[in-house]
Amino acid sequence: MDETFGPLRVERRSLESLLNPMKWVNDEVISKYTELMAIRENSGGHNLLKCYFFNAWFHVSRLKIHLLKNCEIECDGFTVSIDQECPQQPNSFDCGVYLMKFMECLSRGDIFDFNSGPMNFEQKKLVAQLMLGKMITPQ
Repeated sequence: MDETFGPLRVERRSLESLLNPMKWVNDEVISKYTELMAIRENSGGHNLLKCYFFNAWFHVSRLKIHLLKNCEIECDGFTVSIDQECPQQPNSFDCGVYLMKFMECLSRGDIFDFNSGPMNFEQKKLVAQLMLGKMITPQ
């Protein structure tokens, strides 16, 4: 049985995947972070937009199948936009960290306030947030 940490009960191996600078973040980290985002959104404050959060397995399986079959999503009252001015990861392994940073910025309706480059600080911040079970909000 793997050891777990914090109120979200994140497994040690998942946190280690986030701290290893040359390794992909595993799906549990992204799902736990999504859970953390939903908890924060339900508590209000911090100039948050109304967002809907789904775990990593939802995105990978049901949404992907829908997009492949229909090539578009029909949602009344939703706007889907793609910002071409997104920071790009400079390697093949920081995609999960970038995804979680994008989620955080988008939930605040903020610009992508980070640069392309090593995500060491962001990785440590994500570990702290997951272990505490709460977001560290920008000042």
